[in-house]
Amino acid sequence: MGIVAGGKTQISANTASIADGDNIASYIIGSGGAVVETTAAGGNDYLNVYSPTTFAEDAAHTSGDLGNFILAVRNDAGTALAGTDGDYIPLTTDSTGKLWTASSLPTAQDFTKAEDSAVSDGQILAMIGVVRKDSAGTQVSADGDAAWAQQNAVGELRVINKAETSILQQVITVGTTAVALPTTALTNRKSMMIQMLSGGQLYVGSATVTSSGATRGIRLGNGGFVNLDVGPTVSVYGIADAAGRDVAVLELS
Repeated sequence: MGIVAGGKTQISANTASIADGDNIASYIIGSGGAVVETTAAGGNDYLNVYSPTTFAEDAAHTSGDLGNFILAVRNDAGTALAGTDGDYIPLTTDSTGKLWTASSLPTAQDFTKAEDSAVSDGQILAMIGVVRKDSAGTQVSADGDAAWAQQNAVGELRVINKAETSILQQVITVGTTAVALPTTALTNRKSMMIQMLSGGQLYVGSATVTSSGATRGIRLGNGGFVNLDVGPTVSVYGIADAAGRDVAVLELS
């Protein structure tokens, strides 16, 4: 009941038993003078209070809008934290804080394979992209760096050992001691041709090539030639049956 004392309104109640006391009601009055209403949900009443972080569907963004800080649950196993389909569920992260998200890859497939692991029949493979690089050459700075597969200007994958860059020819005089053909290989060499220009015999092989015996190389007579698919790191040598034999070397890269 209301009691006026000293110019102030007070409320009294039987605090020993609310059920036996006077009815007491409380209200929240908005700035416009209207009572703030409530909505019943889950057995509880909630005030219908507007929040600056609540926006209607399709509402336009306005610069300076406030937002709530959203928390996630660490869930190392990545298992569902809700009971059944349609239940509310929190966002979850792995042990490093990365958010668990649905993958567009088939969940039954593992696209990560250990080195030397065996291949199983029916495995699904990922599509691999390549980099177009019209001029042949590496795109990384050091031996052992990760790199990309490449294609040339017409879309061919750079795996075929063919010349695309340059050609170089020279004549080398060969004697009875093995010499390199040529001394310095053409950069990015893909293949080479060696032809004997003089009379006599030329023997082609490694640095230990000889003109006879068990280490004798491939023999070329006057005008004879051989084509070799060798890169710049492979050194080719020649030795002749006599001094002053001219040998033509043609390199392609």
